[in-house]
Amino acid sequence: MSVFLKKVFRFLKPYLEIGGLVISDSGLTFFSFGEKRGQLQKFSLKFPVGVIEEGKLINPKEFFNSLKSLHHQITSKESEKIPVIVSLSDANVYTQLFSLPLLKDANLEEAVRLNLQVISPLDFSRAYSDWQKVESLHSNSNYEIEILSSFISKEIVDSFYHQLVQANFLPLAIEQKAMSIIRLINFEEKNTLGEEDFFVLYIDSDGLSFSIVHKHSLYFNHFSSWSTVASNYSLEREISFADFRNLVIQETHRVINFYSSRFSRDIKNVYLIAPGLEKEVSGILKDNFSLQILPFQIKSYPLELSFACALGAALRGLIPRSQDTEISLAPEGTEIQFFHSQVLSFVRLWRNILIVSLSVILTAFLGIFIFLNLFIKSLTNDLSNISSSYNTAYFNSLKNEANDFNLKVEKALTVKSQQTRWAWLIEELYQKASENKITIERILIQSPDVPIIVNARASSESEAVEFKKSLEKINGLSKVDLPLASLTPLESNLVSFQVTFYTNRQ
Repeated sequence: MSVFLKKVFRFLKPYLEIGGLVISDSGLTFFSFGEKRGQLQKFSLKFPVGVIEEGKLINPKEFFNSLKSLHHQITSKESEKIPVIVSLSDANVYTQLFSLPLLKDANLEEAVRLNLQVISPLDFSRAYSDWQKVESLHSNSNYEIEILSSFISKEIVDSFYHQLVQANFLPLAIEQKAMSIIRLINFEEKNTLGEEDFFVLYIDSDGLSFSIVHKHSLYFNHFSSWSTVASNYSLEREISFADFRNLVIQETHRVINFYSSRFSRDIKNVYLIAPGLEKEVSGILKDNFSLQILPFQIKSYPLELSFACALGAALRGLIPRSQDTEISLAPEGTEIQFFHSQVLSFVRLWRNILIVSLSVILTAFLGIFIFLNLFIKSLTNDLSNISSSYNTAYFNSLKNEANDFNLKVEKALTVKSQQTRWAWLIEELYQKASENKITIERILIQSPDVPIIVNARASSESEAVEFKKSLEKINGLSKVDLPLASLTPLESNLVSFQVTFYTNRQ
């Protein structure tokens, strides 16, 4: 019944599925859980050379064409708005943690806003910024609240945002890839993750992203783009394996040293997500560091690691908008657009329901009209036949049939008055079961002369005994018995048992 009700509620309310869209230097990656269309949706699309470089939009026209092509792959409806959580390169996102005293919400908002203006690495008027609370890192500090903040240039975000809207994508939130990846790790490894900190090494077409995760939340991110690395190691902007190896070692040392300086202890675990390079990178880390390397795999869905970031972004789309307090670097007003989309979806849904309902009612009235006309004609013909063939013998036969029918009705009413009323007993049984946390599976009632049998389940034998005692207190029950042989252990620490009794009350 619960599954049925969920389907009914989903039908009656506006539903907009939110996908995850990753924008990289090399192309677009989209993932959606497909609840609206009945199956997972995953699409990837490569850019021509020079569309996006180091996370910045260089060729808006080609980018727009790629978005339209992706939109067409997702849906055949050109005007359909596709809500997405957008994941951008870590290259241009600055994250920083700061501490504040314990404040009330109104004062906290003001204090955070002032701190964001002070610590912003960009001109604050030309940057999008956001923040979220994280668990305090300093147990003995005077600071009670830790705030994770993020900043990005408005110019970078706006260049993507306007193109997305024009291509009928509706960005509800914009975040860096590190946030999407950490969310996915927390989701996939929720049964194995302990309280120990770890860092994530994520390698894709944009570069190398190092993230420290504390209490399952992003604490620090360091990014090295391929173009920057190439210019540092080779005049030809190409990286040899030796240069790549030195890069991984050097950047990993930085992350480990940073963590040690902040926490005065060593970090032990690293999650490695490097599609196509897992073996090489794992070997580099094993040869140079005392780390436990945890190769990451997507286990919940049949997806390649290249869709990891898109899946992580889509997971955020499952959070109700009113409860999503994670960092978003989208322009203000995105939630209003989403609300408008929900309203339009709601109007279209109920417009269709109204049209269908009116059509059904009109068809029903037409059918009733035709039926009544045919019935009247048939009744008229029958009356004509009766009046033409009426005689005393026929009338007497009808009278006898009526008397016989009335006699049967009288007998039925007599039988009904003699029936035993069991409603009071059923109510008492379920009331006592509720009070004693008992689950009734079956009630067998045959007749007042035969014992009534109740099959039920309880969390323990003592609860079954208490249930039996509570039945003894019911007025009208006698010989209440709980055979010890009926106590049978079940899975999930449950006990099955049987209670019998007699009743002299109707």
